This record gives sequence, C-alpha cells and structure tokens, in this order.
Amino acid sequence: MNPDESLKSLLVSFQHAGESEPARQLSEYLRLLRKWNSKINLTASSEWESLSPLFSEAFWAASLYDASGQFHLDIGSGAGFPALPLKILRPHIHLEMVECRTKRAVFLETVVLDLGLANVLVHNSRIEDFLAGRDSRGRWTVVSWKGLRLNRSQFSHLRDGSTRQVEFWIFHGKELPLEDPQVSLLGLKLAKTSLCPSSDSRYLSIYRY
Repeated sequence: MNPDESLKSLLVSFQHAGESEPARQLSEYLRLLRKWNSKINLTASSEWESLSPLFSEAFWAASLYDASGQFHLDIGSGAGFPALPLKILRPHIHLEMVECRTKRAVFLETVVLDLGLANVLVHNSRIEDFLAGRDSRGRWTVVSWKGLRLNRSQFSHLRDGSTRQVEFWIFHGKELPLEDPQVSLLGLKLAKTSLCPSSDSRYLSIYRY
C-alpha cells in the first residue's frame, strides 16, 4: 500500500472520510513533508512506518475538540505535528504555531499557503521572544506542546496569555516537560492523562483551571 492509501486507511480508522477535502489536504501535507524532509530533516524518516504514529496521534487529538471555536497555540511546532493535521480536521479553530528554527518555520508557512488554510499564523521566534512581544491577554483556549521542556517563566507567560477556560495539552513521555511541575501547575487540575495511540510510552495530559 502506498503512503497516500495508507493515510486514507488511517483516516477511516479514526472515523474520518477517506475521500474529502481534509483527506486531500492531508495527502498534500504528506507530500510536502516527504519532499522537504530530504532537505531539512523535519522528522527522523520519510517512511510511512515512521510517520504513521505522528498522524495517528494528531487524528486522535482532533477527536478531543468540541464543536465550538478555539484559539489554539502550539509551541515548538517543528514539522507540524500534531497542530497541522489537527487544524485540517477541525477547520473552525484559530491556530498559532511558534517555531524558532527558520527553515522549519518556512516549511510550516509553505504548508499553510499551499493548502489554503485560513486563520493560521506561523511565528518564527523563540518562545520567550514571542511571549514577551504580545500585548493581548486571555486569548488562547488550548495551548499544546511536545518535544520541549518549559521553564517556570515560560509557562507563567502562557498562563497569562490564556483564558480561564484554557486547556494545556502536554504531550510527554514518562516525565512532564516542565520545570518544577508542582509549582508551575499550581491552581490547575489534571483533567485526564491518556496513552497516545501507536505508542506504549507517549502520553497526553490535559490540565484545566
């Protein structure tokens, strides 16, 4: 089975249509990912066996959204997982992605433009600079990250920039990727911790006020 067919089969397994506009956009995203991966090392491999768990995780995460509008901030977005597939499957969300590595940020911008995704912003910035340069407060309703560890100051700024209805989606391994989690998460409650699909060691923990 070729990667496009494998992607469609995976979509269907998560109760999404295999023939649809989101399916077309995801196929184009996959094509761009594999093309750019040979130049800037977005993911460890371009083979479907390596990419499939990343798509599975994103498709599963999309099922956790309700039907209302959301302002989603994803930090350290890298190759776009889980943020871009999540946006494609939940087009009503407003998505901001923060990526400090310029080539990866250019890739994210290319995907957004080529797929015609609306209400998406890519910020080529360190998370500290991005947070320090913002004036608005109480905007984000979902903040997600994976693959990076936040210090207490960074997480405090994220809390300040979020609504009281915010959900912090933390993708992690054995340990939470936070400096001094007990202090950083003070005042927040763990809503759920779930094992990510296609993994026996990756989790998603969601915290709320």
